[in-house]
Amino acid sequence: MKKTFLPLFAALLLAGCGSAPAAPKAEECGSSGGKTDIRGSITALSEIPPGDDGEPKRTGILLIEGEKAEDTELDRAQVAVTEETRLCRRRGTKTVPADVQALKKGMRVEAGFTGPLLESDPPRATAEWVLILEE
Repeated sequence: MKKTFLPLFAALLLAGCGSAPAAPKAEECGSSGGKTDIRGSITALSEIPPGDDGEPKRTGILLIEGEKAEDTELDRAQVAVTEETRLCRRRGTKTVPADVQALKKGMRVEAGFTGPLLESDPPRATAEWVLILEE
């Protein structure tokens, strides 16, 4: 049992030692990847310098505020954007990949979360994806 476990563990460890995730493909963008947790406007935005803690690097924090709807969970949240967050933009009828520099205060966005939702005021979460609805 030990002999098969060690090579498998080594392969999994090496698989995680690659470069940053590639830009999302159009079919990976937006709410097609999961439920929409929040939709609203970015009312505050801050960049976070990279750290060396081994976790996915946070690149920014968004405060998103909007109206709770039938298809959303929250009306306000502080949302961390990491290197693993899929960022996309809706252009007409198409959805295309975007980068973190595209996020601006006042933009309408929707986001889906990954991991735990911290019950604070406002609630805090990490974005699995962010879709820019308008500029």
